[in-house]
Amino acid sequence: MALQQHLDVESVVKLSWLRDTLQSAFGVFDESFLQFMLKHLRWVHVKSGEVLFRQGDSRQTVYLVVSGRLRVLRQDELGETHVLGDMRRGETLGEMALITGEPRTATIVAVRDSVLVSLSRSGYEQVISSYPLVSMRVARFIIERIRPTLSKQRSWARPSTVAVVPATAGAASAEFIDRLMPCLQRYGTVARLDAAAAVQALGAGVLAQPPGDDTEAADTVSRWIDRMEAENDMVVLVGEEAKTPWAEYCTHHADEVVFLADANAADRKLLDKAMPDQGDIGSMRHRTLVLVHPGQTAFPRGTAAWLASFPVDAHLHVRAGCDAGLSRLARTLFGTAIGLVFGGGGARGFAHLGVLRALEEAGIPVDFVGGASIGAVMATYAAFDTSAAEAIEHVRKAFAKNPTGDVNIFPLISLIGGKRLRKSVDRGILDLAGFDADVEDTWKPLFCVASNYSRASEVVLRRGSLAKSVRASVAIPAALPPVVMDGDLMIDGGTFNNFPTDVMAGQRVGLILGCDLSRGSVHKLEIDEVPSGWALMLDRLRPKRSRRYHLPALSSIILNVSIMHSQARLKAARATADVCFTPDLGRIGMLNWKAFDHIVELGYQHAREVLATLPEETLQRLVAAGKPV
Repeated sequence: MALQQHLDVESVVKLSWLRDTLQSAFGVFDESFLQFMLKHLRWVHVKSGEVLFRQGDSRQTVYLVVSGRLRVLRQDELGETHVLGDMRRGETLGEMALITGEPRTATIVAVRDSVLVSLSRSGYEQVISSYPLVSMRVARFIIERIRPTLSKQRSWARPSTVAVVPATAGAASAEFIDRLMPCLQRYGTVARLDAAAAVQALGAGVLAQPPGDDTEAADTVSRWIDRMEAENDMVVLVGEEAKTPWAEYCTHHADEVVFLADANAADRKLLDKAMPDQGDIGSMRHRTLVLVHPGQTAFPRGTAAWLASFPVDAHLHVRAGCDAGLSRLARTLFGTAIGLVFGGGGARGFAHLGVLRALEEAGIPVDFVGGASIGAVMATYAAFDTSAAEAIEHVRKAFAKNPTGDVNIFPLISLIGGKRLRKSVDRGILDLAGFDADVEDTWKPLFCVASNYSRASEVVLRRGSLAKSVRASVAIPAALPPVVMDGDLMIDGGTFNNFPTDVMAGQRVGLILGCDLSRGSVHKLEIDEVPSGWALMLDRLRPKRSRRYHLPALSSIILNVSIMHSQARLKAARATADVCFTPDLGRIGMLNWKAFDHIVELGYQHAREVLATLPEETLQRLVAAGKPV
């Protein structure tokens, strides 16, 4: 970390910079407040990847971020490090330790080159004594910081500066951004900064020098980018294919780097300069690989090879000349993306298709998709970006023959053989995509939740064979055979998490839609004891209306027991969703595959009713996301 320096009162740039930051943090104030603060504050310069302070440190100093971005990390009792969030311009750091006198509760690391001002404990006490309103502002910072843990707010912070870097030869970032800018500008003010704009604003001489330690040129470029960041909701830095000084500035000053690659490039080795040497910062800055496909591409394929050659935090597919993918990228960057979660429920899962139809008719886009058990199956069709009508017909065809009808004569590991279900899933994906797709080969990011029987843990599947991942998610224990993945046995995702809205909350989404198929009311039995097997068998021979015992069949008990653990999490799972669809499917059984059209219709009508009664603000946010640019 650079040495702390007393504030240079004569520096007009620094004074203006500080004035704006203080006003952003503490509101309107007079000149005397600024002069008072100048006596106590010190400049602190932190390079990307550098630690400001560590968890457990005892020094009591509060910091105010003037420019840049820093990440908050906390280590738990098991030694695992968790990201708590990012801090940006106008936010304070370290105030909790200063107020309580206890050691630091987290580690702060610079995501990119950052500038802060520091205030010692004695200085803070003098400020509070002279300006009591400052303490109220600091309290507000603390409350806003813990609010995401008490509400549905997502803990991640959207990027303020995004560098778009061509990662393969011929990937024209300028042309790409020409189409991306209108999509971004729907959600806020966006400044586009490229080498030409930098030369015009700063001069060719400044831009001829690469970023360096404490160079005047580097400071000039940093102040210019910081000023543009302060004036806009987002700054897009347009990278270059060659390794120029401007290309280095782009990656040094970005909160997130979007690597642009031609999906059909013959050489899948990305340009060397696409991964600049910045020490540990590679693990701090969010990296997204955007694979650009020709406009006529039906479905992405071969994504695994790209991800194997270039480790990134996320990837997206877009079609050249198609605004749908660009709009999805824009919503993701701005934190307004829409996530859709489908829960488990056997044949009742056909209702998800009705929900898809209602969302499509309402013009509501879906950007991220995930599900558990049968929900993973239906989420797959949504992730391939097919129309609701196409999805319904594909599923109708795939499940035309009872997928659970192949009963095992010797039920050594499961009551059902599983061959029919495997054929339904495998052929369904093959008929839709035309090839044996992986999870990462979908237009919309997809996840499937499964349960690792071997390790007794929940698993979120985002890569690998799509058909196998879906079958693992739907492998109901005792009813269907487990699926072997990497030497472990995988079973139904509903065992641990039947409605995985919490997994979706970890994605970069602004709104979460979910469809939960859990049964509503419980039928009360009018018997004291469960009758014998013979009595039950004779009762089943009677017409349904005249039966005495309304007990679930063995298959239903097995299906329902498999999700009992996750049912305990249901209340929290539903609360995590911003909009939750819960269609009343009556007493439709989990193995009633013949009621396809009826179940789809029930899901459709229910979703229409829910959308019609949404608060105006929520509905506007949903519909606005789907309007063309």
